[in-house]
Amino acid sequence: MTGSSSSARQVAGKVRRLVRRNVARRVEPRRQTQSGVGSGRTHRIVLVAVTPAEANAFLRAGRVRPTGPMPTVIAARDLKEKDQRVESGEITVVARSLADLRQVMPWLIRAGRSAHVTLGVVETTRPRLLRAPTVVTGTEVTRVERHQVAGSGVALSVRLAGPVPVRDVLRTVLQEPRPAGRAAPSAGLRLGVTAYDALAFAAGDPTAHFVGPKTTVAREVEHEVIDFLVGPVVHPQPDPRIVHLSVSERLWLPPVDTSVLSPVGFRREAAGVGAVRISAGEAPTLSVSGPDGALSGARDARSGLTENQIESLRGWAGVEVTGDADAALLGRALSQLACAGVPVRPLPLTPELAGALGEDLAARFAVDWDPADPTDRESWSVATRRLALRRFAPEAYWGDLARRHARPSVAPPSISVLVPTRRADFLPFVLAQIERQDYPDFETVLVLHGLAADDPSVQKAIAGFSRPLVLVEVPAATVFGAALNAGVARCSGQLLTKMDDDDWYGPHHLTDLVLARAYSGATAVGLTGYHVYLHGSDTTIRWTAPPTEAPAGWLAGGTMLLGLEDVRGLGGWRATPSAVDWHLLASVRTAGGWLYATHDLGFLYYRGHDHTWSPAGDRGDAVWLERDPAPRAGFHPPPQLDPLTHPRVG
Repeated sequence: MTGSSSSARQVAGKVRRLVRRNVARRVEPRRQTQSGVGSGRTHRIVLVAVTPAEANAFLRAGRVRPTGPMPTVIAARDLKEKDQRVESGEITVVARSLADLRQVMPWLIRAGRSAHVTLGVVETTRPRLLRAPTVVTGTEVTRVERHQVAGSGVALSVRLAGPVPVRDVLRTVLQEPRPAGRAAPSAGLRLGVTAYDALAFAAGDPTAHFVGPKTTVAREVEHEVIDFLVGPVVHPQPDPRIVHLSVSERLWLPPVDTSVLSPVGFRREAAGVGAVRISAGEAPTLSVSGPDGALSGARDARSGLTENQIESLRGWAGVEVTGDADAALLGRALSQLACAGVPVRPLPLTPELAGALGEDLAARFAVDWDPADPTDRESWSVATRRLALRRFAPEAYWGDLARRHARPSVAPPSISVLVPTRRADFLPFVLAQIERQDYPDFETVLVLHGLAADDPSVQKAIAGFSRPLVLVEVPAATVFGAALNAGVARCSGQLLTKMDDDDWYGPHHLTDLVLARAYSGATAVGLTGYHVYLHGSDTTIRWTAPPTEAPAGWLAGGTMLLGLEDVRGLGGWRATPSAVDWHLLASVRTAGGWLYATHDLGFLYYRGHDHTWSPAGDRGDAVWLERDPAPRAGFHPPPQLDPLTHPRVG
């Protein structure tokens, strides 16, 4: 009997151990029983806008298995201030979207510390924004595993030499490499939020802090002071050096996280009108439905739109925004849709909401456009996104608040506009186009290639030019690349763009390039496909084969914008007579940079027999006509251009 009992106990023990191992593979909610320091063998799973069942399915699909005992599962909103002292053997954060994960970044200081952190996103159209780290807060990363889950999900498992706060891992993974001349999202300000519902104001800024009642917000060293604090007052005696913004006092719309909600992915061709509905209630919801009425997504309206919902809207010509939710939720959805370039059908706005959006942007939502006309639709999108990005992109949003509160901040980047020319008679045309640019801070570096600065025609052209101007003279025999480099040596802006003397540029050309570089994060931006006026054939075409608002393999030299130090670091243009722009952009890619193509509605390429840098007959009009199946006879500029009179075109 004794032997039989012993054998039975051994079998029962094996069964219990097997059951424990199988249960540990499941991700199910469980009440936390231990939350103090010293629980280093525990496994904690933090849920961000997902249910336990969804997290379980995601982790199973990605084969991201718990390695310790049964995990503690907790919704991010339920994390307590004391939880930040918890040290776990493993911490997994599962979010529905990258927008959700970026939004809760400051709050996850409460998720605790671990030497094994896994960040999972159930679905995202921006997986490249999850980057493998090498060091986190001075701690060496010993291993990184990336898991692609069900096509659109991604998980990043990071093992470190020692435990670090989960928030620091998230900051490092989501910290975007900032190309030269791009300001930080907060415009150099230190931001703090005091409540979960105020997290939207951080807008994905990795430097933002969550401020609780015991958080130190000010010290004697000036640069360690938080500049702006958003949310309810949590300190009985707020530091007078800190500007406190209470979102309950008036309608404050937060900035838009343009790293995930931007015009990237906009499609010129689309059909049908869908709907975005924001419904009121104790838990207000935001739902998205297609033209057929089928619901394709619903979520907590307080969390805003995600990159996945924006992508689901791309195939439709536009959306109708409806609902009975309060003005703050409606306004946030409208600001996000506008920054993403999603065309919105006309809708009435209350004076309060119009004031929160800004009068110019609010007026755009009253402008009708034709869903059946792709150009009219795209032009509405371009004009609206420009206003929205200049108001709600984080750099602009916080820079504007800093100026209003007399706080120092990083100004928008300065630009050097490099203009090479051999023809004095084209100077009035190109300088007039530069003069009317609405971007606030730029200089023009005019490279006179074989022209003398004291030539009467040159002096007459520059006499009425009011912008900062630098004249650079180079001999006529100097090859084109060397002439450009002579101009680069005199540039002083943070960014550099090149404009040709015979093409048309709209008044927002510089602004749109800078905005595109900020929201794309690309090293260089410009145009690939574009409108072309063929002077010899008196025909206008639109070359639409290369996509816009997408990564590009090349850019038109007369439209590209990149960091001045990047150009100098790459050695500038090649000292050759032709193809110099192609070689420079190839150097950008070789150095690990990438290119991005923005919209083409504010540029028109002039193709004549007297092009500055191409001899007559180098490429016939027939080559260009083949690129557009429906060329239009005559001069037809794109809608964002407002063309000036050309020296060769009546």
